[in-house]
Amino acid sequence: MEMMDNIKIDVGIIKSDLKQLFSSFEKLDKTLVAFTKVIGEMSLSIALHDERINEAKKESTEVKSTLKQRKEEIENRSKYLKTNIDGLREDFRIKISTLETSDINILEKITEMKEENKENYDTIAKKLESHERIRWIIVGGGAVLVFAIDYIVQVGKGLFN
Repeated sequence: MEMMDNIKIDVGIIKSDLKQLFSSFEKLDKTLVAFTKVIGEMSLSIALHDERINEAKKESTEVKSTLKQRKEEIENRSKYLKTNIDGLREDFRIKISTLETSDINILEKITEMKEENKENYDTIAKKLESHERIRWIIVGGGAVLVFAIDYIVQVGKGLFN
């Protein structure tokens, strides 16, 4: 009997293990289905990316063609500009010589104004110097006057005391 009980227990354990195994197989099946969907979506995504890459290649070719055209246009324009630069150089030489003449005239006028300003400065400096002398004479005279008044007051106090 005891053996029967052990067999029943073992059979129960095996049934439990089989249920878990079947449950795991079902989960594996679901996972495989999900992987299949993901792989399908990835293949669509790869196809879409391939299409985009092909479009990018086409655009790249168009851009290269456009750049080549622009380069040719720029080269033509630079040739045109180079031919015109020589004419402009001569014009600039003439204008520079005119400016140099004007600069000399301006420098002469600045020198004249400098001399006039120096004369005015000297005149103002002399006036300020004479004003300062007068001010110091007045201050000195005031000091002498204050001492004289103080002395007179002191003498007056001595006489009346």
